[in-house]
Amino acid sequence: GRYMSIQAVELAILQFEQRSQGSQESYHDFLNHLRILANEAYDGDSKTELNRKVAWKFVSGIYNDQVRVKVMEAGWMQNRREAKPLPDLLKIAEATRANDYRRR
Repeated sequence: GRYMSIQAVELAILQFEQRSQGSQESYHDFLNHLRILANEAYDGDSKTELNRKVAWKFVSGIYNDQVRVKVMEAGWMQNRREAKPLPDLLKIAEATRANDYRRR
């Protein structure tokens, strides 16, 4: 990646680790921002490691309690090392949200 000072990397790690979905933020935007932050914070990690960090942060940071529980129950890892593909996790979250609204 591009050259960043140690302070900039530390800030990116802090922002990534503290990030959760805003109440009005779409799942798509939330996931995209996590990917950007992870690339800055953990530049040098393998793609597998980056995706696993982003996947966990996405799932654990979902604003809606019911959606977060559903996505966690569906499972976010593919095997012991790899997260499920991020587009798949996004689909599960969006489908769960849609189902929530239909039930009301």
